Amino acid sequence: MKKILFVSGLILVILTASFKESFAVCFSPALISIEFSSKAYWDGPSKSCLPRDNGCCFHISFGGSDSPVSPGKIIGSLDIRPKNEIVFTFSIKAGILPGTSKEFLKGGYFILDGEGTFSEEILAKLGLPASFRLSPGRYPYTENGDVVTVIFK
Repeated sequence: MKKILFVSGLILVILTASFKESFAVCFSPALISIEFSSKAYWDGPSKSCLPRDNGCCFHISFGGSDSPVSPGKIIGSLDIRPKNEIVFTFSIKAGILPGTSKEFLKGGYFILDGEGTFSEEILAKLGLPASFRLSPGRYPYTENGDVVTVIFK
């Protein structure tokens, strides 16, 4: 899965670079991507993100659509570092809407207003325990051109 996530991230960067001068409103950054849904949690029995008042849900998104990014959603890639640090990377132009970026990216931090949950498939592929959750809080992020990298520690 790390290879798939790495390849997805690489494709995202390549597509972002190649579409930099494009006037396309929105495009699918990759055929396989990680979708972040705000105000949601992962529901194992239904295999989907269900709404709630705060927090977020990470799951794998296959394929694309004409409008893969919508309010409260971010399309990107995930990787894991030592000590269970989760690295979430996405494109400002292709992976997040401006209103959503204003909601989450403030003062050099990615603001998570509630617990973050993951699909079982992501947890297994990253080698994390089924009980793993992200705590609410402020997480540092960096920008490199169009690409944002959030470190969830």
